[in-house]
Amino acid sequence: MAPKPAAAAEAPSPATEDAEHLEDDIAQQHLDFLISLRDLVAARARGMGCPQFIDKVDHRMLRTIGFVLLHVFREELTRNYP
Repeated sequence: MAPKPAAAAEAPSPATEDAEHLEDDIAQQHLDFLISLRDLVAARARGMGCPQFIDKVDHRMLRTIGFVLLHVFREELTRNYP
């Protein structure tokens, strides 16, 4: 009995490729959201006269701010558009 060629055994299915593409797309959108959020926080900190605050904002803080903003946005949507 001959072994299967490595290429045939390793070929990903179209569904797997679609899932990987979707994950990459979501990851890119998430990264874009965090970058935009950091720019917003930086502009607000400069406007308040606290530019040193920008250096204290890390990835974890941005994710937390984003989570809270999205939660508040969802609450507003459900309240105003039932």
